[in-house]
Amino acid sequence: MNMNQQLKRRVMVIVALFAILAGSLNLVAAPEVANGQFERVAANGNPADWIPLDFGWDVEKAGNMFFVSRDARSGNGSAAIVLNTFEKGWSAAPLTGLKPDQWYSLSIWVKTNLKSLAGKGPTMFVLRHLPGSTRIGNAPDKFMGSYAMGKSSSDWRQIKLAFKTSEKVDHLYACIGLYDALGTALFDDLKVDKITEKKAKKIKKIFVSYNGDKDLLKSKNLIVNSSFEIMTAPYMPDAWVHAMHYAGYKRDFYDAVRVVEDNPFHGKRCFKIKNGEMRYLGHVVGAKKLNSPSVLSFYLRSDDPKAVFSAFNKKFIPGKKWKRYSIKLPAGKKADFWLKTKGTIFLDAFQMEVGDTPTAYSENHRDAVLTASLPQKPLPPEIKLNKQITVKQFFSAYGKKKR
Repeated sequence: MNMNQQLKRRVMVIVALFAILAGSLNLVAAPEVANGQFERVAANGNPADWIPLDFGWDVEKAGNMFFVSRDARSGNGSAAIVLNTFEKGWSAAPLTGLKPDQWYSLSIWVKTNLKSLAGKGPTMFVLRHLPGSTRIGNAPDKFMGSYAMGKSSSDWRQIKLAFKTSEKVDHLYACIGLYDALGTALFDDLKVDKITEKKAKKIKKIFVSYNGDKDLLKSKNLIVNSSFEIMTAPYMPDAWVHAMHYAGYKRDFYDAVRVVEDNPFHGKRCFKIKNGEMRYLGHVVGAKKLNSPSVLSFYLRSDDPKAVFSAFNKKFIPGKKWKRYSIKLPAGKKADFWLKTKGTIFLDAFQMEVGDTPTAYSENHRDAVLTASLPQKPLPPEIKLNKQITVKQFFSAYGKKKR
């Protein structure tokens, strides 16, 4: 036997012995959440290994933060989520070392200082991010377990959830967030533990997640921001989407699709839309079908005699004064719909409620959580050119002089 063969045999023996030792001492990768103690800070101030604060459909990020706070339960830091203008924000970090078809618990300590709360509040969840999907947390990611406090706590309080892994344990993430609230939530000492099915049942019995859908259904009006008062992005109403996309291709965007303070029916604002369409996507209950008949009502006005409004395949011709219209909907419909206009139409005071007859308009109680931004400054007057000119001529006439 030559020297190389002897060396190979020794290496094989060492590897075999190490494998036996690792198995007997359980020296395998333990389940853990990356930087679950929030002791490491990224260059941008966020907890290291955690994604930037995600806002869902919201656009404007000013005043909403995710950073490492010195107010820690243990160690030197905790994760802080601060919401001043949004109603939700969350982040995620990789969850590693888990085995297939096994029960685990995820726990974290939470402390809050909230200005308002009308829903889930501090929340924790686990998901598997499917390769090929867009950002973490979007469909078709698989949510494996979640827990929402539904309340605030000025002292450190531990929350838990139990979940079972599937046959695939790659691309798992632990997530923390603050929902339906304004203020600050602190998170610390996040950890994952292997548990039995019996222990999982006990955790689920003790830590019953707050039901945000049930809470939202307490409101007569199922539509959030139904009077277009809240806009965290300039001129675009929260909860109403796709209007913002017009900026990319609609030449008269600023005049045709926007929140305005122009003789509203309710509150200070209404919505103006010209030859376009928009979707109400809903919040929380948006994807939930109603088990009983419902009715959608809304106020319209237009100075255009040829203007036409349509929703749920029904068409309406508004007049110059505000008038209420309604659409009866069968069971199985949901607060998630498209509207379309021909001509210029002003919209206000939408209401979707259970029953077949519209009642007096009222806002959804969660609107109090959404803070209306300061009144927007008037747009600068539009420059209209009567003839084609060169870029040099344009800046000579309308631009600033070079210094």
